[in-house]
Amino acid sequence: MKTKIYIIVLLLFSSNSFSQTPSIDSLKELISIADDTTKIGLFQKLAYNYTDDLDTAIYYLGESYSIALLYKNYPAVLSCIGDFQFIFYRRGMIDSAIYYLNKEIEIGEIVSDSLKSKINYGQVYVKLGVSYKQKSKFDKSVEYYTKAIKIFEEQHNLDGLASVNLNIGNIYFYYLNTDNYQKALEYYNEAETYGIDAQNAPIYLRAKLNRAQVYKERELYSEAIKINSEVIDFGQNNPNMKEDIADVLFEAHSMLGGLYIESKEYELAEEQLLIARKDYLKNFEEKGNMANIYGSLALLYNNWGKTSLAINYYKMAIDLYAELGFKKEIADNYKELSQLYAQQQNYRKSLDYFQSYADLKDSLFNADVSEQINEMQAKYESEKKQKEIELLTKDQEKQSIVNKAIMAVAALVVLIAFFVFRSYLMKKKANEKLEKQNKEILEQKEQIEEQKQEITDSIRYARRIQQAVLPPNELFDEYFDEYFILFRPRDIVSGDFYWATERDNKVYVAAADCTGHGVPGAFMSMLGISFLNEIVNKGEVKDAAGVLNKLRESVMDSLRQTGKANEAKDGMDIALCVIDKSTNIVEYAGAYNPLYIIRDGELIQHKADKMPIGIYFREPKPFNNNEVEVQKNDIIYIFSDGYVDQFGGKSGRKFMSKRFRELLLSVSTEPLQKQREILDVKLDLWMGDISQIDDIIVLGIKI
Repeated sequence: MKTKIYIIVLLLFSSNSFSQTPSIDSLKELISIADDTTKIGLFQKLAYNYTDDLDTAIYYLGESYSIALLYKNYPAVLSCIGDFQFIFYRRGMIDSAIYYLNKEIEIGEIVSDSLKSKINYGQVYVKLGVSYKQKSKFDKSVEYYTKAIKIFEEQHNLDGLASVNLNIGNIYFYYLNTDNYQKALEYYNEAETYGIDAQNAPIYLRAKLNRAQVYKERELYSEAIKINSEVIDFGQNNPNMKEDIADVLFEAHSMLGGLYIESKEYELAEEQLLIARKDYLKNFEEKGNMANIYGSLALLYNNWGKTSLAINYYKMAIDLYAELGFKKEIADNYKELSQLYAQQQNYRKSLDYFQSYADLKDSLFNADVSEQINEMQAKYESEKKQKEIELLTKDQEKQSIVNKAIMAVAALVVLIAFFVFRSYLMKKKANEKLEKQNKEILEQKEQIEEQKQEITDSIRYARRIQQAVLPPNELFDEYFDEYFILFRPRDIVSGDFYWATERDNKVYVAAADCTGHGVPGAFMSMLGISFLNEIVNKGEVKDAAGVLNKLRESVMDSLRQTGKANEAKDGMDIALCVIDKSTNIVEYAGAYNPLYIIRDGELIQHKADKMPIGIYFREPKPFNNNEVEVQKNDIIYIFSDGYVDQFGGKSGRKFMSKRFRELLLSVSTEPLQKQREILDVKLDLWMGDISQIDDIIVLGIKI
């Protein structure tokens, strides 16, 4: 009890103010006499004194972390983890930062609900996303950003949703290849929407500007110009927000100027660049941005044929870059000036500037290295002199102390040092063991992640193969005037498939649901597509039921299904239509999957046969061939059971066939592509937080 009182008193009076952190010496003295539970906080305070010596800070945080973990002091454990994350990220030790971010999630699973509620999982996932982006593991980054989105949706955190969607869009745009521009635009659109809902103008406008950058990169200059103009109009209509969005407006005017240069509208480009310089830089001392504007003006006047103005602006840019010490930019502008003077046939100045460019370019590396060496040398000399002063002061003080006191203190110091050093060695050994274990865990984790990534990449490649086998939209455009395809695989590849072909002026179209989903279902779907193509192309059977009978034989033969107990029961359910446009007759045959026809606001159902394509526990019967006379503007629907079986709604029940029929009737007057959009959105609203349980395919065709 006396020890704890002494510690409290020493904490209070070891600094000039209660709000200040106790000195290093005071903390070390406290640690030497404190019990373990008190040391947790003392080691953490000691670490905070070493902001300029992060290795030492990490060591003392490790001491605090080890004791807190031993005594299951989880608030302190989480506090240390947060400090580790900050330090390791600051030092560029991304793997270590990721390790402690995951550790925070692990600890969160075992703490009390009250403490768990204080962990901001959304921000943890955001930090993981940022960390993996730093490691150029962009798929992992997007994975964790997506997890953050789910958390922010639960919290209704609109600012977080806007920011994360903006970050994901940036990954697709800046770090992945041009095939991902469309994905970038989708996330920027989401960021815009959430930015509006959150009334967060900076993020909303930033997302719009990033969309403009995408269009600029794709050389869609008119679209990019339109968006920049909208951002500028927003600023003009909201003058009270001008200061908050000044940087965005500056970029909008700057980009707009660059776009007008690209489209050779030089007067408009000049107007925008001068506005950026005049209205958005004079109040902010942004010399770097000012220099960039001067560079853009120089490029404008060079393209415009106003060489003298171009030369002046290049020189003004050089002056600003010189103030900032941006040697690379100075060298680049020297090179541009050399080329301009050459165009004027002023070869003397052209040569001078080219020589300046070459000299500066060559000296950049050596100058940087020399500067670093000089700084290190100066720092070393300063520390050396300081230590000499400290040693001299200590020697003078020691001369006033009696020799016996010196010997007693020395003996005590040696004794304490012995025990401290022994404790240090033991803890160091334990920490080394812990570090080794952590390293092994990290290596194993990385191996697992690499294996998972390889598997995922293989499946994604399989998706490309499956998509290549599915009929393209161009084929449907050729067969039908109006149609839609709603195709939503549960996993990367799908067990549902759609298929179409034409023979003898008849269009064969099907929607099928194979056993399973994911990779097994995808194998079956490709088998089904292959068999259907073979059966119809041979021309041996022409009616819908005959095709299904032949398909069943092919599936059973290929899977060697004889009805034995242990053999595979795989197969598929399918709805197949044969459409004869000349007679307006539709032949339909179905294995479990029905046909719906909507005519004049009424839904007509044609039921399927209750047997699959594949082995059946009863003696297989031939499929029934249904001939249906259709009329102009009739809409036929074929589909798998994925939509009607999806769980959701307030009670978490299946969507069910009745609700599906009512939905189809309610949208039947809309254009078919609009119907697809409504079905897609309705499904998302129904699912809510519940995951998709099966592959989904719905086809709609207007006669």
